[in-house]
Amino acid sequence: MVLLRSAWRRAWPVVALAAVLFGVVAALPGLDPDGTMRLIPPVRKRLARPAFEVVGVYTPIPAGAWAEATTATTESLSYADLSDNPGLIDGIIGEWLTVDAAGQVTEAPDDGPAIGFARSSGLSVWTLATLRPVDVGTNDVSVGTPGYLESAGARRALAARLAAASVARMADGLVIDLTGLPMGPPAAAQGIVALVTETKQALGQGRTLGVVIPSLTAPREQPYSVDPAALAAVADWLILQGWGEHWPSGTAGPLSGLDWLTDNLGALLARVAPGQVSLALPAFGYDWPAGGTGAVRRAGRDAAALRANPGTGSAEDPKSGETALTYGGGTEGPRRLWYLDGTALTSRVRLARFHGLRGVVIWRLGEEDPGWWPAIKGAAGPSR
Repeated sequence: MVLLRSAWRRAWPVVALAAVLFGVVAALPGLDPDGTMRLIPPVRKRLARPAFEVVGVYTPIPAGAWAEATTATTESLSYADLSDNPGLIDGIIGEWLTVDAAGQVTEAPDDGPAIGFARSSGLSVWTLATLRPVDVGTNDVSVGTPGYLESAGARRALAARLAAASVARMADGLVIDLTGLPMGPPAAAQGIVALVTETKQALGQGRTLGVVIPSLTAPREQPYSVDPAALAAVADWLILQGWGEHWPSGTAGPLSGLDWLTDNLGALLARVAPGQVSLALPAFGYDWPAGGTGAVRRAGRDAAALRANPGTGSAEDPKSGETALTYGGGTEGPRRLWYLDGTALTSRVRLARFHGLRGVVIWRLGEEDPGWWPAIKGAAGPSR
């Protein structure tokens, strides 16, 4: 006992100094992507995944890079959402990998500030691999099945490359976005399941694999033949694309009507356990001209500025529970923007909780209407 007391008298100054230094380091400022200083909160360790998970898609892609977007998310806006709302977000899916029809992978630059801030806040980080040989604006599948889905060697090589890229970023796992692939041809369906299986194997132990699947009832030129249950048997979780009721190339209308969304969830949950499903909700909207066809994609946050213009009208569609904003005029007639405001988001988060889903995914951080964050705080769970 005497020896223990003597050792403690010698060691306690060192222990006290270490505790002080840890507190100082935890409060050191970090740099935002624009160079401004921001305090980094103390490390928040999660002992387990929350009962209802809110994840945001983070994009480092500069404004204007997406061909279908008139006002795209910028890196600084995604980062501002992430750093301003760490208590409301449980993880980020970094939009860092893109795969073309030939199976070539393009990597966005490493995003140190985003990953560093997420880690310091105790958030999960996944790498998103977007497979995009299909025109997502028109949902045109006429390009056919990518060759890598039908070639075992090419498929395994792609799976290894995606897994390696995720490991290199020290991510918690990988999310594969399948919504740009043709989901109808049997060869494509078999290749998709095989690619998911091989990617899960390549990731190894300790990293999770998520898969984004298209809405099951979206208008498409070929039938939906990929079995969600087959994907769920391999992947750790599925993310249902919660929009697609109307496309820019079609007639004007809601992206994610509540009745339509309920039907989609019902079809999926008949095949997959709800705890293995997250619902992706669009932070963007579609802006249609007076003629009703040829919409452009627009960030939901733009609606606030549009509402301030004289003559702008905004109303919730009673059937879909989605907001329709009418503005402009002149020789071309008024335009109409369909999007999800805070009220519409609340009803969809409650729908996800009612069905016992794993959570929701904000697609993408920085595009959403400002009313989303109070809605998430109020509807996503008491811990927020």
